[in-house]
Parts: sequence; C-alpha cells; structure tokens
Amino acid sequence: MKFLLLALVYVAGCGSPPAVFTCGTDDQCTLDGVRGTCVKPENLCALPAGDCPSGLRYDKTAGDMAGKCVGLKPTDDAGVGNDGPVVGPGPTIASVSPSMGPTSGGLMLTITGTGFDPHATVTVAGVPSENVTAIGPGIMALLPKPPVGTVGVTTLKVTNPDGQSASKPFTYTATSVTFAAAPTSSAAKTPSKIVAGDFNADNHQDLVVYSGDGVLVYLGNGDGTFGAPKPTGQRGYPAVGYFNGDKKLDIVVVGGKATVLLGNGDGTFNALAAVDDGLYAAAPVVADFNHDGHSDVAVANTAAPGTDANGSVLILSGSEDGKLTPVSPAVAVDKNPTSLAVGDFNGDAKPDLVVANVSSNTVGVLLGAGDGSFLPHVPYPLAGSPWVVAVGDFDNDGKSDVIAGDQGSDGNYVGILLGAGNGTLKPESKFKLDPSPYGGHNLALADFDSDGKLDFVSDAGSGQVVGAAGIPVMLGKGGGMFDPGPRPIPGKEPGALSIADFNEDGKLDIAVANSGDISILINTSK
Repeated sequence: MKFLLLALVYVAGCGSPPAVFTCGTDDQCTLDGVRGTCVKPENLCALPAGDCPSGLRYDKTAGDMAGKCVGLKPTDDAGVGNDGPVVGPGPTIASVSPSMGPTSGGLMLTITGTGFDPHATVTVAGVPSENVTAIGPGIMALLPKPPVGTVGVTTLKVTNPDGQSASKPFTYTATSVTFAAAPTSSAAKTPSKIVAGDFNADNHQDLVVYSGDGVLVYLGNGDGTFGAPKPTGQRGYPAVGYFNGDKKLDIVVVGGKATVLLGNGDGTFNALAAVDDGLYAAAPVVADFNHDGHSDVAVANTAAPGTDANGSVLILSGSEDGKLTPVSPAVAVDKNPTSLAVGDFNGDAKPDLVVANVSSNTVGVLLGAGDGSFLPHVPYPLAGSPWVVAVGDFDNDGKSDVIAGDQGSDGNYVGILLGAGNGTLKPESKFKLDPSPYGGHNLALADFDSDGKLDFVSDAGSGQVVGAAGIPVMLGKGGGMFDPGPRPIPGKEPGALSIADFNEDGKLDIAVANSGDISILINTSK
C-alpha cells in the first residue's frame, strides 16, 4: 500500500519518478564537487554522510533510494536495517616513504598503493595527520607528533570515507638534539638577567637584559640576531607582563623600587612612578594572584647583609592603569630567598609560589588564596643550597613539580621534588650536573626534542670559568628523570638564560647572557 500511495503522488503532481543514474566507477559519482562512491551491485551513486552507519548516503540520482543510508533496507520505514554497506574494494598500502621519522613530527610522508579515496584520512600512532593530499594513485601526509613516550614501531593507517582502511608499520625515532651558535650580540657589563618577549609587535622575539649598564632592550630580527641595545633608563631585575590591558607587552623592574615600563608597541616604553618593593628585592615573577584580571608581581626580599634574619615575599598588586600597590604584610620565608616561580600545587586554579631559600637549604611553597594573600610558607629540605627554582610537570601527571638548582663545593646538582597535587611536594631526588662548583644559579625549562617530556638547561659549570665544556642540556625521560644531552658552548662566563624560538623555525632556542655579550644557541635538532 505504501508504494501505491507514492505512485499516486507522482500522478497527482504531474511529475515522473526520480531519475536513476547507473554508475560503473567512483569517478562517475562526483556531485557539486564532492566525489562519491559507486555502490555495488546496485551501481548507484552515494556521497559521504557522517550520520549513516556506513558513512554513505545515496545521492539524488539514485531514484527511490535517494537520501537513504547505504546498507539500510529500502522498505524499512523506521530507518533501521542490518544489511551492512556494500562497497567496492578498500585501500591497500604498497609503501610508506620514509618509513621512519622523528617524534618531533613535521616530516612529509609519501604513501603509495591502491584504492585511496581523495578524502581519505591518515593516522600515525592513532594521531591524525593535519595535512593529507591525494597525488594520483598515492597520498602525501604530514607526520604528526605521537603521544608522549612513543618511540619505535607503531602503525600508520589510511581510512577511506566508507570506513575501509589499510595499515602499515611506521617507526618513530628519538630526536637528536643539537645546537648551533648564532652571531653574538654585544652587551654591556656583566649581564645578570635576560627575558624574552615581543616588545614591538612584529612577531619576532626580543630580549630585555639587566647588566652593569642598566636594563637594555634588544629588538630581534627573527633570524636569531638582534639590533643594537636600547637603554630604558632603569636599573634592576626585569620581568614582563601586560600591566595595563592594552595588549602591548610591558616590563617591570625591581630592586629597591619597582617600576612598570608601559610598552608603546614599538619597542619604546613609558615609565610609571616607582613604588617600594623592599630594600633587597629580586627575582620578580608575574601572575594574576588576586584574580582581578590585572597582572601582579611577586618579589623575593632578603634580609639586610650581615644579619641572620629570614627573608620575605612581597606581592605588588596590579591595576587597570598598570600601577602597582604593595600588599602588606609580606609573607615570611626562610633565609636568603633568591628565586621565585609560579605554579598550582593543589589544583585549585589559584596561583601558588615556590621560593629558593639558599641559606636555609630549603625550597618553600606558598599556597595562594586567590585574593592576593598566601598561606604560611611550608619549607622542604634539600641536600644542598638552592639558588634557583622553576616549576614544570616532569612526570606528565598534570601536577606542578619543582626543580631546584643546587650549587655545592663538590659540584653542581639539581633536585626534583614531584608535586603530590594536594599542595605538598614529595622528597627530593638529586643528581649531579657538573663537577665544577661554579655557576648553577640559572635554569630554564623547555621541550627541546619535542617528545612531550620537559627538558632543562643550566649554567652549571660556568661563572668563574670560560665554560669550554659547554652548559648542560638535560633531556627528560619522564618520571622526574633525565638523560644528559648536548653541551652547547656559549661565550665567556655564561650565566642568565632565556628560552624562545628566536629564528622562527618552530624549535625552542636558548639565549645566554655572557660576561660581555649575548649568545643565541639555535636549536638544530632533527
């Protein structure tokens, strides 16, 4: 009765039943620029359809089947069937060239074989390629970065829109980490702090450097080189942030007085009135500690020289116009705090702090309340004297961990304190970086080999020596463990470090402040 009613409709409408086109090959099933599939044995055209179990829907040339999912019974009014799609032969892979590639991805693969649909997808180790192009009988696909920890043989898979697929082994190789020195940039006397940022909105990484001649700005050329230094008229330790909400990068300089330099977006700055930040303030870090949408600053303050008093951490609260206001009282910490870092140690999305207390042989955690205040300092003992701390996720568990640089009389060490996720740190795991007692005051974190595991570089072994052996790069293995990497050689007496992509090749490079110049160590890893 159903089909009779349909026939009456055609008569009443003075029309004719839908036309039926009989296809022979997939090439005959292109409609409105979309290439379809010639379904066998019906020889009817179908187009890709994500809402159909088979991934195909008969197109408008398929007569009474038009609009129905391939594989469903034509007489089933409920749209439910179990016939399964009837499609042509699936893809086969003859070769993949090259058959191995680095975990950093980015390599173009050529896949040859038969039965590839122009809209086929490619995955490697389960990760989709973002760039797949049909080239005659083959496919070109950009090798994606694999999941963290993937090294060795995995699977490359080509899948057609109809769900049919073919696979071939593919081998991920560990990236070989190397660095090459770019031309050095002249610097003033003894630079001791270096920070990267884009100060003139040209998408090239610039540098701000604190040296014996004050705070200087170097505008980057995008190729690892820099222009002549531009003085700011300030002295002290710099950090960068957006202090007045105009989306132009600013600088804050601390050291007895804190001054915000509002960026004009062209590499020049306007200095705001200075505010007190403590007599011996250093190690500034920037975050929104009170969740008001404005950048705040935390600084470490040591006690007066010759005294045995504990130090403190002072918060400078930001405002809409970029001005800073000291928050009283400062938070007491252990003796001689020399470095600060921001993390989230209890997973509450409120910025916390960790401080290196060099004279107490501790690192301390200050849990943020989210209103600009902090819970009392909780110290964690270390085997040595920490000069610097940094925060990262070294075991890939999503929790903030701490790394501390430890300078001792028998050499340079680092300590790893994994975060428990509840605001506490696990006991220190310590290992030696360099037999020299020099340097060790600076650390910088990055994933230099693009394997998803955090690496770091230190100035251990430098300082009072030329550092001909280079500075150590340590490659993360996961679990808070590291393997020795390369030891790139910067200039004389290397010290402060900063990480950015200075030559814009997608790899993270190292800026090193030497005693009289700045070295850019270009990441040439393959």
